[in-house]
Amino acid sequence: LMNQGLGPSGSGGKAPGDAGFRHSADDGEKPNPQSVLDMSDLEEFMAMAELQERDWTAERGKVVVIHSGAESVGAVAEGDRRRAEAQHVGRLRVPRRPAWTADTTPRELAEMERLTFLEWRRDLARLEEDPRLTLSPFEKNPEVWRQLWRVVERSEVVVQVVDARDPLFYRCPDLELYGREHLPAKPSVLLLNKADLLPPAARRAWADYFDGQGVKYIFWSAHAAAVEAAAEEPGPARAGEDARCRLLSQAELLERLEREAEAAVREAGAEDPRRQDPPKPLTVGLVGYPNVGKSSTINALWGEKKTTVSATPGKTKHFQTLNMHEGLCVCDCPGLVFPQFADNRARMVAAGVIPLDTLTEIRAPVDAVIRLMPPGALERHYNFKLPPRRVGDDPNRLPTAYEVLRAIAVLRGFVVKGGRPDETKAGRLLLRDFTDGRLLHYAMPPGSQAFGPSLAPHTSLPAEPGERLPESEEAEPSEAESSSSGGGGAPAAVAEAAYREDIELFREMEQEKTKNRKKRPDYKFKKKQARSKNRGQLVCVEGDGSALATGKKGGLVRVAAS
Repeated sequence: LMNQGLGPSGSGGKAPGDAGFRHSADDGEKPNPQSVLDMSDLEEFMAMAELQERDWTAERGKVVVIHSGAESVGAVAEGDRRRAEAQHVGRLRVPRRPAWTADTTPRELAEMERLTFLEWRRDLARLEEDPRLTLSPFEKNPEVWRQLWRVVERSEVVVQVVDARDPLFYRCPDLELYGREHLPAKPSVLLLNKADLLPPAARRAWADYFDGQGVKYIFWSAHAAAVEAAAEEPGPARAGEDARCRLLSQAELLERLEREAEAAVREAGAEDPRRQDPPKPLTVGLVGYPNVGKSSTINALWGEKKTTVSATPGKTKHFQTLNMHEGLCVCDCPGLVFPQFADNRARMVAAGVIPLDTLTEIRAPVDAVIRLMPPGALERHYNFKLPPRRVGDDPNRLPTAYEVLRAIAVLRGFVVKGGRPDETKAGRLLLRDFTDGRLLHYAMPPGSQAFGPSLAPHTSLPAEPGERLPESEEAEPSEAESSSSGGGGAPAAVAEAAYREDIELFREMEQEKTKNRKKRPDYKFKKKQARSKNRGQLVCVEGDGSALATGKKGGLVRVAAS
């Protein structure tokens, strides 16, 4: 049973300096920076009890029968769920750090942070009690949120790094509000990373959308910038390209961030402590979800590897600062999963927010990817054929996750004990290809019309394994083609032709790479000379009745003829 302590600190008589005091700057315990997204009911109960500083007392021989009286709840109607989300969207907030001054001791600040975080968790728990609402997994470790608080406080500009393929999924509007609450002259900028995976028409659509919302944005690709810096040549320029949608280079991005920081300091006024003499370096903070490319962006800006990069979300554990030059400092924040309403957990797994190595249920996220891809895209990308439909099945239905995973596993030779197809390994391969952009999918802004080979409000083009889809090879339909999409077969034929042209180009590029690759010398393979197939057999007979036979090492041996 959980009992309230009798001591002054509410922790069973323990003083704040004792071992029972948690999350303090000088309590002698090393804070745990590991990200925590999922908790079982027991772990959730224990975590909330720890935040409340409760003690535990064992009682034997006392049995308590609990009957909740809960009844099963059926599926919630889509309209009811949307209305409930619109009603409570304002409660999905980023936990705020309590106000503090120079006179606040670390012990007092730690206690205020604990109480604030506890109240934030309680409010989200009350929100989850509504059967119409489903919250996605979110960060539950207060140590990780402390890293965000420090980055926001020391930054002149808060840059949200989002995945350009679906910016609204990764954007957190309340984080922009939190920056303005901390300082009214603290602007927020959206850095749309991986924008090289979007065709120019999609970038224009997102530029129009963000201009209408009054949001500052930058199109950027850490991968393209790293390749351009390695080649020491500027990327190809497009004639008549919209300046709003152009991918910035390494130097252009640094210049743009420095201008935003200088404008924020000027807007703050002469009394702002940042306008001191001599002036201190301006700080730009990079925040956002895990696996969106914050560390890759810093490495691209620096020109070499300065922060660790991994395909596993949450690689960065503490915020890091790097001085780009004497007047600009960039601060990298660990990735945080912000609370939001979600249809299911599978969408977040497919987005790369949740680590794939910890998955136990693989079919649900794979099914979410299948629904986003156009029909036949997975078969063409992985070069497999699905089994024929059963009698009575809808010929136009999408393949199931079971069918796709077994087909990929059989094709790649992924098997487990007993010779059964390894669906887990095949599913992780598919999800990594989707996250890395080999299976290309991008969302369009609300109210925009999809174009190209899309059959839904999304557009998808699969790429060859190991290749990013070049922006210059993506076809855009003409106005006549886009206006003829009233159910005819012309748009599908145009999409199929564009897809085949792209695939043919990728294959030519891959063949060119293979042709220029140096062949390994034969002596490095250390191959032994082939042994004679006729050793031990008689090859001839001499006049004296003896015979010659081939020995074990290939030589001739005289033997007596029988």
